Amino acid sequence: MIPLFYICGCSSFFVSNQRRHVVGYAAGPAPLIDCVTKLQEDVAACASMPYQYAALEALTGPQDFNHYMVEQYCIRRDTLVERINKIPGLSCKAPRGTFYSFVNIKGTHKTSDEFAHDLLDKKQVVVVPGTAFGPGGEGYIRISYATSLEQIQKGMDLIEEYVKEYCK
Repeated sequence: MIPLFYICGCSSFFVSNQRRHVVGYAAGPAPLIDCVTKLQEDVAACASMPYQYAALEALTGPQDFNHYMVEQYCIRRDTLVERINKIPGLSCKAPRGTFYSFVNIKGTHKTSDEFAHDLLDKKQVVVVPGTAFGPGGEGYIRISYATSLEQIQKGMDLIEEYVKEYCK
């Protein structure tokens, strides 16, 4: 039997990415947690007191906003995926458990780096080339939907324009 091991950071769960990796927690078998603790002690210093209090409040305070935020991210995700799949040369499956989409751009006949840099230059839209995640990411870009629905629609309009104008 494989032991269950769970790691969570408050930055993603409570949508506070500006405080990325400041406070988090792990759960699992005691021997494994002991090893992780030893590793963590050499990698990170203690989170500042304000971040610790913010994490405590987030973990112990009202949780009703979680349902609202999950609903909002589902709407944003579904909107993004639907728009991507309507653009010739692009495709995407709906991600689960994140607010990023990994978009297949192989139909544009551009490399991930070419697509991302050219899109930024021509349309001022920022995406991450898939190669930033290793050689297996070639032919993909990563798009975040951790923004407003209006910004997603605007970004998708610009991506659609870019593909029509520059990816023939």
